[in-house]
This record gives sequence, structure tokens and C-alpha cells, in this order.
Amino acid sequence: MSKVYKAATAVMETFVRANQITISNPLPTSGGVPSIQFQEMLVGEDTTTGEMKEIEKEGYCSEALTADNISESFDLIHPVTGDVIGQSTYQDLQVLLFSIYFHVAEKRDIVQAEQEALLALDQQINWYTASVMSGENHELFTDESVSSSELALELGITEAAVNNLRQLIADSTALAEELAEVSEGLVEASEEEQAASAEATATAVAEANAEEAAAQAALDAEMEAAASGE
Repeated sequence: MSKVYKAATAVMETFVRANQITISNPLPTSGGVPSIQFQEMLVGEDTTTGEMKEIEKEGYCSEALTADNISESFDLIHPVTGDVIGQSTYQDLQVLLFSIYFHVAEKRDIVQAEQEALLALDQQINWYTASVMSGENHELFTDESVSSSELALELGITEAAVNNLRQLIADSTALAEELAEVSEGLVEASEEEQAASAEATATAVAEANAEEAAAQAALDAEMEAAASGE
């Protein structure tokens, strides 16, 4: 189904391809018949550059899939080379279409389940932030006299979640205490360094003053001795 013609300065080869495929799969009890329809499009390909473009719709062809033609066979054609690589039947096609639906639907369901799990986790984190860390429930989580099972029943969450949250609070508290100790140690160290520095400065000043006084005394003695000699 191809031919060659000139379009402006380019030599185009045209061919017809199915650019849209519609499959109808009515319920068996509805009286409808499964069918497949191919919308055809005339395509032009530049024989020099290989660029292709759709020119116009050509028409369509369709086939009902019934019990009478379920065993009808057709060639399997390689979409790139055009070589015949085998044969199949209408029944094989129906099985493939039936199966690929479940394959694609399962992939969608997996993505949805992951998104729902992430949403549930996000909601749990938001609830924890709003109701546990900043609310009266924080005291319940840190009150060892309240069992995890009682707290889970009270808040409507699992006991495992309660234990996880309690551990998180304990870890956070321990970390805060550790940081506070480190900060206090830095302050103490800074104060000790300042005191040591002040003491060293005072000592150096005293030594300098003593040296200056000794030098002045020596100078006074020399002047006095010189005056006596005269």
C-alpha cells in the first residue's frame, strides 16, 4: 500500500498505517460482539531525510471476533523489517488482550497502593506532630504507668505504633539532654578559658611592672653613685 510522488522539492513515499486501534469488549450477556477497529492514516516519508508526517485519514477497517472465526489465523509481521515471523489466531489475540489488561491493571494497583501507604504515613506523622508532641497525649506517652495496649485503645492506633512513638520520644529526649550537656560543657570551658586568660594577663602585667621598677631602681642608683663621685 505504498507509492512514490513528488511534494515540492522533496520525494515522498506514502504508506497507510493504523494510527488508532479501538477494541470493543461487551459483556457476553449483553448480546454484543467483541470487535476490533483500525483507523487508517496516510503517512508521507521523505526518502532523503526519513522524516515522516501524517497527511490525511484514509478510512478504517474492522473485524468482529466471534465463535465462527476464533480459529482464523493471520501472519505475524515484524514491525521494523516487515518480515513474516510466525502465525497467530484470533483466539490468541483475545487471550493476549485479556492478559495484558490484568498486567497493566496490576501495575496501576501497585502504584496506587504505594501512594496510599505514603499518604497514610504522612497522616500519621501529621497526627503525631499535632496530637502527641504538642498535646496532652505527650504526657500519656511518657507515663510508664499507662500500658501501650491501653494507650493504643485510647488513641485508636496499633500497640506497635505506640511502642514506636514511645521509643521516638525517648530517643528525642535523650538527644536533647545530650545536646544540653554538650552546650553546658562548652559554656563552662569558655568561662575557664576566659579566667585563665585573665590570670595570665595579670601575671604578665605584674612581671612587666616589676621589671620596670627594677630597671628604674638601677638607674636611680647609678645616678646617685655618679653624683657622689663628683
